[in-house]
Amino acid sequence: MVLRGNSNSRSMLSADDFAPTQELVSDSGPGPRGLTMLCSDAAQRRAAYVWRRLTARKLQPTAPVAMAWLAHHGRKGGLSPATGDDRPCPGLTGAGLETMAPYGQIELARTWARWLLSAQLADGAFPDAGLRHASLVNTARVLRGLEVWADELPECHAAARRAADFLAASIDAKGRFAPWDRAGSSFEWWAPSSLFLVCLPPLSTAARRWGVAAWSEAASRAKRRLFRQTDLTMWTGLSPAFISAVEALVELGDVDLVRQALRVPAALQRRDGSVPAGPAAKWVSSACLASLAAVWFRLGDRGRADLAMNCLGRRQLSSGALVGSWGRGACDHPRGEAAWATVKFLDAAQLQVQTAFESCESALPSTIDPNDGRMRVALDWLASLGSDAKVADVGCGSGRFLRQFAAEFPRARFIGIDPSQRLLAQLPANVEPRSGGLLRIPAADGEFDGVLAVESLEHALLPEHAVRELCRSVRPGGSVLIIDKHHARQPLSRHEPWERWFEPDEVAAWLRRTCDEVRAAPVTHGSPPATSRPLFLAWSGRVKRKATAGNLTRAA
Repeated sequence: MVLRGNSNSRSMLSADDFAPTQELVSDSGPGPRGLTMLCSDAAQRRAAYVWRRLTARKLQPTAPVAMAWLAHHGRKGGLSPATGDDRPCPGLTGAGLETMAPYGQIELARTWARWLLSAQLADGAFPDAGLRHASLVNTARVLRGLEVWADELPECHAAARRAADFLAASIDAKGRFAPWDRAGSSFEWWAPSSLFLVCLPPLSTAARRWGVAAWSEAASRAKRRLFRQTDLTMWTGLSPAFISAVEALVELGDVDLVRQALRVPAALQRRDGSVPAGPAAKWVSSACLASLAAVWFRLGDRGRADLAMNCLGRRQLSSGALVGSWGRGACDHPRGEAAWATVKFLDAAQLQVQTAFESCESALPSTIDPNDGRMRVALDWLASLGSDAKVADVGCGSGRFLRQFAAEFPRARFIGIDPSQRLLAQLPANVEPRSGGLLRIPAADGEFDGVLAVESLEHALLPEHAVRELCRSVRPGGSVLIIDKHHARQPLSRHEPWERWFEPDEVAAWLRRTCDEVRAAPVTHGSPPATSRPLFLAWSGRVKRKATAGNLTRAA
């Protein structure tokens, strides 16, 4: 079955979209037609919410429990492919190391990095799953993970450079990966040449990062040769080698070839979002499906990607792990808890949020009514910090709150933090822009006098960790303010399936771990007087002056 169009083509909605429609509402309230339409729309959303609760355990995999499973599974060192397998795989652990970066899991990354450094061979390579032979593919995957943590984990520097040296030395003058007696594991002897495309992006990135021309030249030679030899259009199955080559080609910028290669998998996607392992196969690999979803997100095909993510959500186990495979004929593949599938799902989940915001950046509001309840709460909170406070707005967007803040408190120093460079470019000149997000705030421990997050916690895939990061970045005695939506209003509202709205006690409990004077209060939106129940809640707390290091400090 060929799916056409984008099933998730509507743009993301802002908080203002939850207010009554202006055309149907006058100053005296909604008219008869407007009231009928509002009530009908709300009833339909309530019915849809109840139906989903009755017919499915959940629509989406839950990132917090998936992350918790990975942390428990890899607590002793590296990641092994499945539960019950005590043999950690360097390639899998390297992929997990890269996944932990956008989620801000530095302690878990440090544990895995230390194990990887102990497994590195004398020539700089990383071994295969049996820890016996050097593996080009595993070396490339570990190099990617070491690169993303090199700034925060200095011990990764030397290991990453040695791994890059090994990859470059394995590419001969004609662009071939050789000699095999030194570089190849038994699997790589028989692997298609397209598999080695995965070595090129991390080697090129390392060359730019450390300015080593020999690495860049070796990557260029291999790229020219592999591009001549690679033909992914003759698709015979959704194998790890095929997926790895497709992911590498996306990073290398050959999008047209990727689209051609994915025509058959796209045509085979079922109504439930799954893609079988081959044209005649009856079984599905979760890791390959999650990787395919990530590629579709990168290509802008959110419809297919969201379908695949929904399918994975229904297969997520109660432990938080993703099932390895399912369907007839999957007996030779893991059916239980699978680390590869869980890591790949977390990658795709992060891309799902990222691409959703990128698709609607131009529609995000850039201004806010000065009399809006959220603005009034934020201004009162800022006044309590002092006129010359250093304050960060995490998830600031284009700075609709920061413009008013800077005008009201000209002596204060404001920092706007957001993942989007395009939105940061729209910040006022007197606001310092920083690229980052809630899960990995680009700030030193205790750097700010105050930090606020307005309608951004709902988009954090690990909201509890996000609250810890907010508190970490505030000095003892400083203040945290979070404004976000009330869970009780979510069933009646349009929202992305991965958004999470909160109960008053939920966020308050997270804040109490590191804060005193924790309060939660309802907040209206729009100009007063409010005509409906408040959609928002505001939580505030003051960071404890004698907080424990484990609560507030990101270890160096």
